[in-house]
Amino acid sequence: MKKEILDKISSVQVSATGKSLGEENRIISAEMKGEDLHVRYKRDGISPQDKKELEKSIMEALSSDFKQDNILLISTSDNSQDVLGHQEVESKNPSEPAQLKVGHGTAGEKRKIPGVKNVICIASGKGGVGKS
Repeated sequence: MKKEILDKISSVQVSATGKSLGEENRIISAEMKGEDLHVRYKRDGISPQDKKELEKSIMEALSSDFKQDNILLISTSDNSQDVLGHQEVESKNPSEPAQLKVGHGTAGEKRKIPGVKNVICIASGKGGVGKS
């Protein structure tokens, strides 16, 4: 089944180049974690708008085998200028991967909530400390 999944993902076209993900060697991995499929791919040179189209195409290619809520697409980019809102920042230690701190730990992988398109966070800032 893994070969079938990789074949489906490999055949998806990248609109920016007109070639498939397989032709461009963009697929890093596709692995099952429980009932979920985690797909990692390289997005270097793909604009944020093209990324949305590409991910929609990947979801459509896999829709006959998986529910949309069970597919997690993870993109990586070696070129930070491909990311929306890019700003040049000098890194103190470029060899270490960035960590997103949330509370007292790091954030986990993104996971879709079935039936929810957008999430809005509302907080009340009462008290004297801890709201930064």
